[in-house]
Amino acid sequence: AGLAVFCELSAVLFGGYTIAPDAGPSSNPSDGTIINSMLTITLDPAHFAGPGVDFPVAAEAIARYLTSSDVEGDGSNGESPVRFPGEIEFNTEQERLANGVPMPRKVVDHLDALTRELGGGPLE
Repeated sequence: AGLAVFCELSAVLFGGYTIAPDAGPSSNPSDGTIINSMLTITLDPAHFAGPGVDFPVAAEAIARYLTSSDVEGDGSNGESPVRFPGEIEFNTEQERLANGVPMPRKVVDHLDALTRELGGGPLE
C-alpha cells in the first residue's frame, strides 16, 4: 500500500490527476470522469548492476531466500507463507484453468434449469 501511495503522490507531482476528488486543481474533473494517472519508473538492471552481476539470477536467489524464511513461514508453522505481488492471482488462474471456475450450487441449478427450458441437456 505504501508503494501505491508513493506512486499516486508522484503522479500528482508530475502533473497528473489523483484518485482523490478534493485534492485541488489536479484532482479528478467534477463531471464524474474517472482519470487515473500513472507513474512508471523503468530501470535497466544492466546499467546499475556491478560487473559480473546476473540480475535475473540474483532476483531468483532473493525470492528463494525470502520464501524460505522460517520467520514468515512457509505455511507449515501456522504462519501465512511469503507471497509476491500477483502470486495469489496466478495460482488462482492456474487452479481454475485446470479444474474450472467454482460456482455456487444454486447458480449451477438455475443455469441447468434454464438450459433444459431452452431444450438443452443437463449441464453436468
